Amino acid sequence: MVDTILAPIEKADTVTYNPYELKQCPKGSVFVFYCDTGKATLERLKEYKERFPEHHCISLKGGRGYWRKNMMLLESDES
Repeated sequence: MVDTILAPIEKADTVTYNPYELKQCPKGSVFVFYCDTGKATLERLKEYKERFPEHHCISLKGGRGYWRKNMMLLESDES
């Protein structure tokens, strides 16, 4: 998840928006951009797709305010 507002989401793996660093990610990486409401990142989604053509860019619907702490990936339990 790509933080565009300098407000990391608790219990989520986020990185601060930095075009240089994002371009270093492997081709085909998925970038989920988020802001407070999801409106700004949705409006800029075309720009993100043009800037990162070898990656998959999406906007988090509802933004940071819609994210819930229980919406996270968990390690599989091998017991």
